[in-house]
Amino acid sequence: MKFVIGEFYKLEDIRAALGGPLLASIATRDNEILYVKFKRERLNPNLPSEIWIKNGPIQYKSAITWVKGNRSVPMFFKEPNSKDTRWKYLGLFKAKIKLKDKDVAKHTKSQDISLVLEIYE
Repeated sequence: MKFVIGEFYKLEDIRAALGGPLLASIATRDNEILYVKFKRERLNPNLPSEIWIKNGPIQYKSAITWVKGNRSVPMFFKEPNSKDTRWKYLGLFKAKIKLKDKDVAKHTKSQDISLVLEIYE
């Protein structure tokens, strides 16, 4: 399936085309990032230019894998509280670390965030 920027897709269609687990924000298989999907919400107010990675070993490891892979991956986005269950395709993006450690809490005003990624094409 070829994704078109700005078009909306059901999660089932995304997974059928790209693979990956059902609930992961950063979908991986065999240490490879397949795609990323995030909702703009309290924990991600600056999407799509910035992504806040929650504390937790799986999401943190996946985020680092994305950064170190230096590879563009498909990115999908959804507004919170949208009645539309589909995800908007934004294009192919890379990530780099913007903030980590003590700088994260200052920037995000949250203890639940371990890393802030800057997203770029």
